[in-house]
Amino acid sequence: MRSAIRRSVVLSIIGAVGMTACDGGGDRVALSREDWIKAANTVCGKGGTEFQALFQGGFPDTPEAAQAFLRGAAPVFEREVDALDDLEPPEADAKQIDDALALGRRAVADIESAAKDPTRAEKLFQAQGGENLIGFQETLVDYGADRCELSEEEDDDDDDGGEDVPDPAEFSAEKAAYITAGDALCATANETLLPAEDRYLASFPAPLTAWTDFFDITIPSLEALVDGLRALDPPAEVLADATTANDSRAARLTTFRAARERAAAGDQNGFDEEMRPLFEGGFDESDRLFRAVGFQVCGSEDPDAGTE
Repeated sequence: MRSAIRRSVVLSIIGAVGMTACDGGGDRVALSREDWIKAANTVCGKGGTEFQALFQGGFPDTPEAAQAFLRGAAPVFEREVDALDDLEPPEADAKQIDDALALGRRAVADIESAAKDPTRAEKLFQAQGGENLIGFQETLVDYGADRCELSEEEDDDDDDGGEDVPDPAEFSAEKAAYITAGDALCATANETLLPAEDRYLASFPAPLTAWTDFFDITIPSLEALVDGLRALDPPAEVLADATTANDSRAARLTTFRAARERAAAGDQNGFDEEMRPLFEGGFDESDRLFRAVGFQVCGSEDPDAGTE
């Protein structure tokens, strides 16, 4: 039986987004599709925050760490599935939502089972939670609840993502030329960086030998990118922001060099410490800075941006 405490929390969430879950007699009333999506996004946003908090103790890079991570993740996903189940969907969409919730319950069972054994935990973590979790998230996102995709970083901005992305149609001729030149440099770098990621970092956790090989290939490319971006002359209107963005990419290069030395020496703890700032948001923040300037390839979340 679901707890009254959890149900009261769910009803509070529904009330916070301006909806009624029950009629005068206490029976559940179907929400409109729009209202169900709003409530689901609120539930998933809370779950996403809890999920991201699990990484505060470090990235789970051993079977035992993956096991501990899944032990913490299981109740997060269970609470999310239960809270979503307390939202009454439109009658016409009930089967789609029920199918998603069934996948969610199976995903929770997968996580709880894998958390009993380090080897199985590592495999499930590498598989991004398995087919049931992926299907659960994809079904909800397809329905419109885009905050239920936990593979993306959650944020506290408004529903459209909160990121003010410059419109290329509004660029001055000088800025457009600068952005085009910078994006061409990033596209060239991506021709090396993306295949190297696929080749050396496809498995998790990637061994230090793979990281060493990855760095040996990508550091020269990143050096050329940093030098090339700094050689460009940004217009005054974006000078400060472009400088900050370029500095963030130079800092990534510095981190890569230091982490490469740790990886080559077989120093797992030292490697983890060097890379921790990037793993815990540094990559995303640097990319955001480039998008804020107006770049379309540099900082793009699309891995195929700038490639054929």
